Amino acid sequence: MTLFEETLFVDRERKLRGFEKLLQPATRQSVMLIEAAEKMGKTWLIIKMQRICQTIAAGAPAARIDFRNPLDMLKLTDHLGLIRLLRDRLEQPDYFAQLNMVINRVTANQSAASPGSRHLAALAEQMQKVFTLAELARFARFSDIEFENLEGSTLFSKCFSLVGYYSRRQTLPDLIVRLGEERSAINWQPFADRILAAPAMTEAESITAVTDQNLRLVGVSEAEQQHAERQINEAFFQCLAALLADKHQVVLLFDAYEAAPEEAESFITGHLLPYLLDESLRELVIIITGRQTPDLSSLGLNQLIVKTNLEPFTIDDVRDFMTVRSIQENPPDFTFKGVHLLSGGVPGDLALMADRLTAVASQHDPFFDD
Repeated sequence: MTLFEETLFVDRERKLRGFEKLLQPATRQSVMLIEAAEKMGKTWLIIKMQRICQTIAAGAPAARIDFRNPLDMLKLTDHLGLIRLLRDRLEQPDYFAQLNMVINRVTANQSAASPGSRHLAALAEQMQKVFTLAELARFARFSDIEFENLEGSTLFSKCFSLVGYYSRRQTLPDLIVRLGEERSAINWQPFADRILAAPAMTEAESITAVTDQNLRLVGVSEAEQQHAERQINEAFFQCLAALLADKHQVVLLFDAYEAAPEEAESFITGHLLPYLLDESLRELVIIITGRQTPDLSSLGLNQLIVKTNLEPFTIDDVRDFMTVRSIQENPPDFTFKGVHLLSGGVPGDLALMADRLTAVASQHDPFFDD
């Protein structure tokens, strides 16, 4: 069943209640594996879950990837493609500026990852480690800078914007002095030396620096690629943690897992799921559906996982389904019991039968009358 119509959704209330339970902070489990045969309504269910996220007060950012969707698959050509797709589907660009900086750096884009931008980012990353957002706001106020006017809403983006503010005005030494006063345990001078040795960035260049230039990792060795992927993963999960800290809930939904390319399987089972043990990602919820779902027995995540399947529709479900489609029993031509037997209770086959019954009932078109 590939089409979703809210008004035609019947049954699966227990699965939806289970999903809503996962969204509750008191629930320890955070992963739901839904395994079912073809046409059992997996896609229909996962889209319904995404709609639930949208109806939650303030909304829970949710990213859904369908591994059978040709448009999604065109973007999933490598590890970086999956990271980018998840980032974009979450629709929270302010939270992923740090990730974009890292992507630009490792893809060797000299215009977007110039020496100046790399060194500014390094200083901003160090500031992010030792300042909270509230402390950074106080730091800016004592420097007569309007904190609210600094670009971005996350800690990293604010740090990067603040560093850029000083750099463009060629007052970076003043910033280093202030940082030394505030956090004397850190040696800030090497950061300043590297920035001052590089050409100063304009404001337009600093904005470009945090925009993904959509380049790929090419011409690198296997070791270099693995190192780049580790940096990208670390930045992605740091950004995800910042998003969770503000939104309190983030949901990732993966559909048709049996069709996932090797790169996606490797990322999900080798990186994403193990990261659930990190307390900063405690409220991340992951849903995986498919004719087959991953074997996670070796990851030590059993306490976080709920595994279920989808049962065929009952005769009562068939009656409900046909009723919402405005289809009535018409003995002896057909009865709901007969439809149930012929469809086997499989939602996808039932939908096809309903479509055909509707087409037969409406095949007369008055347009062709004399």
